[in-house]
Amino acid sequence: MPLNTTTKSYQGFTHSVTGQGHTVTEKYVGGKEACVELMDQYKVGQVSSLGTLMSIKVSQEDGPVWACELEWGIEYDSEGNPSPGGSSGPTESSLTVRMLSLPLENRTNYLTNWNYNLIGLGTDVVPDWWETASDLVISGETDATTYRWIKEASEIPLEKTDGKSWKMLKEKTMPGVETYDFPIYELTEIGKHSTQNQAGWAVAERSGLIATPENGDFGITDKLSGDWLCEGGSVSYDGKWWIATCTYAHSPDGWDKRLYEELHPNKDK
Repeated sequence: MPLNTTTKSYQGFTHSVTGQGHTVTEKYVGGKEACVELMDQYKVGQVSSLGTLMSIKVSQEDGPVWACELEWGIEYDSEGNPSPGGSSGPTESSLTVRMLSLPLENRTNYLTNWNYNLIGLGTDVVPDWWETASDLVISGETDATTYRWIKEASEIPLEKTDGKSWKMLKEKTMPGVETYDFPIYELTEIGKHSTQNQAGWAVAERSGLIATPENGDFGITDKLSGDWLCEGGSVSYDGKWWIATCTYAHSPDGWDKRLYEELHPNKDK
């Protein structure tokens, strides 16, 4: 038996039934590292067609052989029928668009002359780069000492430099504008679950991860590219169902995968 991976042991499969529900135990065998790696792929509370994951146990079997046991449970409803083992997915979705104010400098086509004035020292010549500059850096030894970007006219130095005076050469082309509005898309999904654990896992499984909304995203990524980040959610009880609510935020450039992991749900069993 290879120890660098895990193999499902059908001798370790058990199915127990009680008056409150039933439990299923799966057993996988392999090397210690392989079993620990398998355990890390699961979290107590997640659901599959076998039910809700109640416990995970890794133990040594014989010599280098280890075992990973997963215990799943399904509760009975008030009529004595098994509750669904897995989530049927969200049944409601809504999309909200709000505007976020961002600095002009965040625009990809930003020009410095939008919100900065250009002044010159002892010259009336407007340099060619005034029309295309996109930052405050002025290159060249001569230009660096002759020109300067300033926010307001009151910043023009009053004192002379080498007998020369500073003067306004070009005023900002977008006076009074420092920000622009950027649309932020937020999507909310709502699903009903028969158990508290199912609803809790529906939220916990995705929170803080890059994930595609289960019920579609109104075509946002098809039109604007990018992806979604699950910002978290909430669980509530309406007297019959456990309601799981997940909220997603869209990024047209895609969320930075150095900061956020992608959701890789376990394959339904």
